[in-house]
Amino acid sequence: MHSYSVQDVERLHRLSRSTIKGLIDGGFVTPARGPRRQYRFSFQDLIVLRTARALTEANVPSRRVRRALEELRQHLPETAPLSGLSICAVGERVVNTRFGPMRLDDFVVTRCLEGVVHGLDLAQVPGAVTVSDLDALRITTRALLDTMVERAPGRAVELRVPPIAAVQCVEGPRHTRGTPPNVVETDPNTWIELAAGRIRWDDAVADGRVRASGERSDLSALLPLL
Repeated sequence: MHSYSVQDVERLHRLSRSTIKGLIDGGFVTPARGPRRQYRFSFQDLIVLRTARALTEANVPSRRVRRALEELRQHLPETAPLSGLSICAVGERVVNTRFGPMRLDDFVVTRCLEGVVHGLDLAQVPGAVTVSDLDALRITTRALLDTMVERAPGRAVELRVPPIAAVQCVEGPRHTRGTPPNVVETDPNTWIELAAGRIRWDDAVADGRVRASGERSDLSALLPLL
């Protein structure tokens, strides 16, 4: 069976020697030793190393990481194309997905967002029957509002999407009392369509789906978010 050196692991996973040693010392992987006592990693070791790093970077507790890796080892083939495997943490379990390593909550929000946007697309098809899930709409709206705050931090603009949430964003003078000088208000469906690039800012403002007031309320340069 082919084995891999520390140099191979550094090249394949872009891991530093100190990180590799830390994962070994932490008990996440137990490589064999070569004739000169050098570490020799199996294919399974490579997958486990990559997964251990991803899970620890996602702040998954060590105890859960070890349990996940034990289960992962039971399902890994002895050899396979390394690029064909990607890992996602789901609680204390590890499953293969078409995505890279993600925390469970991020993974669920991503899938929820995709489903809601796809549902809005289907609603534009004549004769299509769609069902709106209010919880999914709420999760997606909040996630995209959070993304806007990350992309354009600040307190100059109050972005309102009733009845779900309101956030402050965009650099500029901070509002503290009374009516904010820069306000953007829209409904959840319009906000998601704007963030996903399904409609243009100017069109949404023109037809009244977005109400924007104040000299800093034009968010067209920040959209779409996806």
